[in-house]
Amino acid sequence: GDVPIETPSVEITSLHPTNATSNIFYYHTNHLGSTAYVTDNNAIITQGFLYAPFGEITTEYNANFGNNVLPKYAFNAKELDEETGMYYYEARYYKPPVFTSRDAMFEKYFWMTPYAYCANNPVKYVDPSGDSLTMTKEAWQVQLQAFKSVFDNKLEIIPFSYDEKTGKVIYTEKETEYTYSEEQKIIIEHYKSLCCDENYNVNVQVVDNDYKINETTLKERFATGLINNYGNGANVYISRNPLYKLDGILRECPQREDNQSISILHEVGGHAYYHSQNIHGEKNNSLTTDFENLCRSIFKGKYGSREIRRGKASPFH
Repeated sequence: GDVPIETPSVEITSLHPTNATSNIFYYHTNHLGSTAYVTDNNAIITQGFLYAPFGEITTEYNANFGNNVLPKYAFNAKELDEETGMYYYEARYYKPPVFTSRDAMFEKYFWMTPYAYCANNPVKYVDPSGDSLTMTKEAWQVQLQAFKSVFDNKLEIIPFSYDEKTGKVIYTEKETEYTYSEEQKIIIEHYKSLCCDENYNVNVQVVDNDYKINETTLKERFATGLINNYGNGANVYISRNPLYKLDGILRECPQREDNQSISILHEVGGHAYYHSQNIHGEKNNSLTTDFENLCRSIFKGKYGSREIRRGKASPFH
């Protein structure tokens, strides 16, 4: 797509500081999200790139344009450090055709080098950041409440954090005297895997009940959350105002936070995790139901634990 990039300061970014409109450039991307060419406000091509499969720039139009003024966003729209020839992928650096440090989940993919880019299939896949679980700020608040509910309401022992700038959920091993239960260890392992698995990407957002998701809505499905799986990732949608049915009428759930917490654990820690492990269909549903029931067994919600713990998971969330 054509993404307008408006830089924040004329003094820093404009090649002609006296012209206030010259600081807007348009990055036009190819099917992998790599910058194919850049245009200015007058639709004049200012830069252009051709790449080898793994991201080496083979041909560059107007290579000196914007030197020391504009950052060079090229392969996968990542910033290129021209002194080192490396791309900044946030979790690690990439110097085509390999990463400069190993994959944090290298033990899971023992059959290939931990320095490989996109499982050596760069024409089909992309690596957006080197980390794989992203959420909107609102979704993170739901997830944080869910974590608190299954980690004894102790923020200091939750081994995950959130980067507001990138939207990434980050696994951060805690040094604590607290002893995690077996149930908590399973929850940690599921989320740690999603955070570190660069070959599988999950994005989570909170939406209204009438928000269209593949020609349906949460309201039509009578669901608190939905997951939309695709080849190497998933999009997860959590209801902003969960509904329940009373006397045949849909009403807003008075225990909203607890309902959202169970839903996000179910969709992300359950469905998305098992999908990342290549487990699909009825087997995915069954394991996700078991995972939700495990979460319910240690859940300490805002409205009292009894109802959550007595409740049973539904594979149709």
